Amino acid sequence: MFWLLLWLLLAAAILLLTFWTFAILLKQKSVWAAYAEQNNLKLIKTGLLSSPQIEGPYKDLILQIFSERQAMADGRGQQYRTIIQFPLLPNMPTDGVVASRYFTPFVEGLGLPKKWVMPKTIKWEEEPIARAAISSRLKTYLTEDRIKSLEVLSGFKRASFVFIFDESEAFLRVESADPLDDIKRMENIVRKVYAIANILCVKEEEVEPFNVIAKREERMDRVGVDNDEDEDEDDEA
Repeated sequence: MFWLLLWLLLAAAILLLTFWTFAILLKQKSVWAAYAEQNNLKLIKTGLLSSPQIEGPYKDLILQIFSERQAMADGRGQQYRTIIQFPLLPNMPTDGVVASRYFTPFVEGLGLPKKWVMPKTIKWEEEPIARAAISSRLKTYLTEDRIKSLEVLSGFKRASFVFIFDESEAFLRVESADPLDDIKRMENIVRKVYAIANILCVKEEEVEPFNVIAKREERMDRVGVDNDEDEDEDDEA
C-alpha cells in the first residue's frame, strides 16, 4: 500500500510539472507572437512543444530571439534558456571576446592568446572574462560608454552574456532561464540589450583610426618589435 501511494504521488507530481511546463510554453508562445506583431518582426513556429523564434529588423540592427536547450552548469540535467541576440556591424579592430564567467569553457576554447584586462576601476557585479588576438588595439575601442555598457551587461540578474567579434562580424548574445512570458518585461529587456548593442557597434568614423593602428603595427612587426603589451596576468576562471 505504501509503495502504491508513493507511486501515485510521484505520478501526480510528474503530471503537475508537465502541465505547468506546458502552460508556461503556451503563455510564452502567445507573448512572443504579440511582441513580434507589435514590432513588425517575423515569428517562426517550430512545433507544438517548442518555443517559436523571432527575427527581423529592430531599429537599425537585426534582432534574433529563440530558446535553446542546454546542459545545466552542474551537469545534473538540461534546461531551456532564452537567447536575445544582435548581429553587430563589422570592422572591429581585432578578434576577441568578452563574456560572463558562465561562458569560461567556451572562451578558453577559442584559443585567443591575449587576456584583455578589464578596467579595475569598475565595480563589476561579476568581472567578465575577456580574450583578444591583439589586445592593445582594443584600448582605442574601449571608450567610457562601452566600458559602462559592459558593466551594465555584467549586472543583468540571472542572465549571462557573450560579446564575440572579429574584423568581419560581431555578435552580442544575452541568455537567461527566463522564458520571457510577460510582454512588458520582454520589451524592457530587448530595449536594454539593443541600447548596449548599439553602443558596442563600431561607428563609421572609428574605422580609419583602427586601420591606421593596424598599419602601424604591421610596420613594427616587420622590424621585429612586439606591439602588444604582455597582459598574460593570472585571470580567475
